[in-house]
Amino acid sequence: MGSISISTLNGSSPDYRATLAARLRGQTILVPDILRTIYNNPKVRLNDTEFLTRRLDPWLDAYVPTEGQRAKQRKVNTPLVSSYFWARVPNDKFAVLGSFMAWFFLWDDEIDCGSLTLDNDGRTDAYCNDAIAFITSYMQPELNIARPAPGRLHNSGCFVDIGLAMQDGQSKADRDRYVSALVAYMNSVRAGQAQWQVGVSAVEDFIERRAKSIGVIPTLCTHVWGYGIRLPEWVWNHEAMQKMTYEVCVTVALYNDIASLKKELKANEVDNIIPILVFHHDISAQEAVDMTIEILDKSYREFLSAVECLKDAVSGEDEDVKRDFQIWVDACVDMLVGNVAWSLTIPRYLPRSALDDAGSGFKVIL
Repeated sequence: MGSISISTLNGSSPDYRATLAARLRGQTILVPDILRTIYNNPKVRLNDTEFLTRRLDPWLDAYVPTEGQRAKQRKVNTPLVSSYFWARVPNDKFAVLGSFMAWFFLWDDEIDCGSLTLDNDGRTDAYCNDAIAFITSYMQPELNIARPAPGRLHNSGCFVDIGLAMQDGQSKADRDRYVSALVAYMNSVRAGQAQWQVGVSAVEDFIERRAKSIGVIPTLCTHVWGYGIRLPEWVWNHEAMQKMTYEVCVTVALYNDIASLKKELKANEVDNIIPILVFHHDISAQEAVDMTIEILDKSYREFLSAVECLKDAVSGEDEDVKRDFQIWVDACVDMLVGNVAWSLTIPRYLPRSALDDAGSGFKVIL
């Protein structure tokens, strides 16, 4: 197999993306059923998808201006991914969190595959800065931040309602932790958007960056409000909690990279673990998939080890803390498992014809 030189890929021209994408196109990848091989056939929980669909249809009309853009967002199937991620949250909070998930894809797509994808004139910075200011002004109203007007300049108008709802039902520290995670996520997306101008990331650097830009941490933070979780501050600061969170980020991000690979290659998007492994190791796409599955397996084992460590650490706390910690662990697993189940279901990533008979593994020609 021919290789591509570093100088070709890391020059000032974005042409390296098309070259690397072309190298992968036409190759076939076979992805195993990791629900069985890694997660040992877990129970997959699901919330009321039909309820959320009814709530989000008006949301699309309110916040997404054209029918073409609404059709694009419907391919995400936000009600389904929300039903997996917040599988046991009551309906009143589920509706709010579904709005957050719909925002997540709308906001991110503008940079990932929309009008800002190739931006190098500062529009992405303005988009991120306005979104951060708008969201913070409603989530932390006591700061009296001057807010931009709602609209397409930042795609964050839904946080008027989200911010109001999330003022109650959690501590100020928990609310602020969520806001900090949101801001960090948006800044990481901003940084990743410019990566094509720099060149191909080192594998380790990519995984670190991808773990931040996937948006898992702010989503995990919503479980505190959604489930009414109350944990001491030392638990959130514990090394094992940081490890749990990181491994959930890695697993969700890298499986998403595998599932969305064909879609991304169509747009010459190569800021993805598979092309990066292909480039750095001079291997086939299938070999890169196999390496990524090994990373996912190790990541889940690291997650379980961190769970046991922290479970032991909270064993001396009262029953409410131990119960809430278990709810948190279950919510993390809902995200890990739900991300796989959702990715295999939506037309945004894979056609039904790509799936195996069980619907849990897939084969696709890139």
